Formats: sequence, C-alpha cells, structure tokens
Amino acid sequence: MVKCSLVAWRYARAYAQIIGQKKESLDETLPFFIAIGELFAVPPAKEVLISKIMPASLKKELIDYALSTVNRPVPMQIQGFLRLVLESSRIDLLGEIVLALQEIADEEKNLKRGLLVAATKLNSDEIDAITKDLERGLKANLLLEVRHEPQLLGGFVAKIGNTVIDLSLKKTLESLVSQANE
Repeated sequence: MVKCSLVAWRYARAYAQIIGQKKESLDETLPFFIAIGELFAVPPAKEVLISKIMPASLKKELIDYALSTVNRPVPMQIQGFLRLVLESSRIDLLGEIVLALQEIADEEKNLKRGLLVAATKLNSDEIDAITKDLERGLKANLLLEVRHEPQLLGGFVAKIGNTVIDLSLKKTLESLVSQANE
C-alpha cells in the first residue's frame, strides 16, 4: 500500500466514487493525474505546488500545463475536482492523491506492482516465466520493475506489497550457515 496521508486517501476515494457513478473507468482519467503527479518529480515545480506563499494562479498554470501534455480534452469532473483541491488549499497533497488514485485503479484491475531483483540479467522470456509463476501463486496480475544485483549470487528476490519471496542463493547459503551453527 502506498504511503499517503489520510486526507489524500479520502480525496482519492471520493474522486474514484464520482468516476464510478459516471460509469467511467478510473483508467480513462488516470493519465491526467499521472501528468500532474510528474510535476512533483520536478523539484522547482514541486516547490511551487507545495508552497503556502505561492499564488494559486501560478499553481493552476502549472497544473494546466501538465494537463495539456495528455493531448485530450480535460474531462469536466477532473476540472471540478482540481478546482476543489485548489480552493481548499490541498494542492500540496496532489502528489499523494495521484499515488492513491493509481493504487485504487490497480486494485480495480487486481494489479500489484513490485520489484524483481535478480542475480543475473534476465531476458524477457525469463522475466515472463517468473512473472507468470508469481501471478499464479499470488492470484493477481503483476507489474514488476526488474533490477540486477550480483550480490545475490544466484536466483532472485521478488517484493510485491508486503510479500517478499527470496529465492536467492545468498539467502539459501545464509540459511545453511544458520542451521549449521545451531
């Protein structure tokens, strides 16, 4: 679960309910929120958005710019939601709201995001095979970020939410040493 403030989660859930009542998918409007979320990855833009002294008009210009990058007309419900967030001085929470919305959308699709760390560089077939096995075991669709860490010596470690599956040679050797010392 993404670490967000309770207020950010409430805003995200409220928006998801509005979308659900309109019979639309959160996925249809999520690209607009992701574009806004990307502003928080740019330090000067983030500083403006979270600042208590920067004018709301400047914050609105930044958000309008981000929305224009999606190359589609901005739906009315997004405009209204963003106006509410801006007028209630909660714009500093927008990055967290975007993360919460992404998690809500993932839950709707039974999608879990995670990390796959392997001792060797994996080719796409190996990644697909590991992902399919993990999906069967976890009964969820997975979207995995893949990293390479030679320190594992062999095998892999998968971190999905609160679940860690450690099938690395390093862990196996540590277990054997621990058992031998007992």
